[in-house]
Amino acid sequence: GTLPKELGQLSMLVILDLESNKLKGKMPNTLGQLTDLEELWLNNNSLDGTISNALGQLTNLKKLYLGYNNFSGPIPNELGQLINLGRLYVNHNNLSGPIPNALGQLINLDQLDVSSNIFLSGKIPNSLCNMSYLRIDCGLVECECCASC
Repeated sequence: GTLPKELGQLSMLVILDLESNKLKGKMPNTLGQLTDLEELWLNNNSLDGTISNALGQLTNLKKLYLGYNNFSGPIPNELGQLINLGRLYVNHNNLSGPIPNALGQLINLDQLDVSSNIFLSGKIPNSLCNMSYLRIDCGLVECECCASC
């Protein structure tokens, strides 16, 4: 199935876990209306298109799992507005372009996985060097503080 745009009407939703549901299609922008959302699990599906900029409106979000899909395009700069975000997993997609510098301003971000996106480039912001978990592809993305690079 697909993600229905009507999901955005579930305004009191705190956790949306649709991991491993064989979902296809695009991420609806209406997800940005879920302003009480603290956890969004869309990993391990077959979602494609771009990661919606509207996710930047989810300022209560603490965990965002988008790995193991077919997302393409850049990581949205708007994710840098997620001031409470602690975990961001966008691994195993087809994302391209630089890691947004705005992610370096997320003081609560403790886990970041951008690995297995062969079109990513640029540099990990140094402000992300103190995370408990950071996974990148050293051949594609620069990281001055990554022990494995």
